[in-house]
Amino acid sequence: MIPIRRDYITGMSNIKLRIADVPFEIPFRIKHDGVAIVVYQSHEGIRAYEDVCPHAAWPLSSGLVCNGVLECPGHGWEFNIQTGQCLNAPVYCLTPVNVRVDGDSVHLDYDPSTFRNGRRLAKNETLSAA
Repeated sequence: MIPIRRDYITGMSNIKLRIADVPFEIPFRIKHDGVAIVVYQSHEGIRAYEDVCPHAAWPLSSGLVCNGVLECPGHGWEFNIQTGQCLNAPVYCLTPVNVRVDGDSVHLDYDPSTFRNGRRLAKNETLSAA
């Protein structure tokens, strides 16, 4: 009998990091299989999102966090670092990456198909041909 891994969801990509390798209160970029993810560690825990602003595709890992708000370096859009919600245009949010902490390791689980070329669809929005 083949054992079933309880820490993995079939079809999802997984990145494993050491907590000690994730900077504290500084956005950190990691690339894996062509996907860029921004990871942020604070007293509230570790959060991760697709590393791209839904407004103009700037890398959020180049931005700054102040008082729990991540500011995009491109046009200054602001995002709640805990929820990913955009404060400038609430219909937008960051694409979240599932974070699991196991001892001194951080596991990032994500489905690359939810990353829409740097733009996550807002609720009730559909893709249309340009």
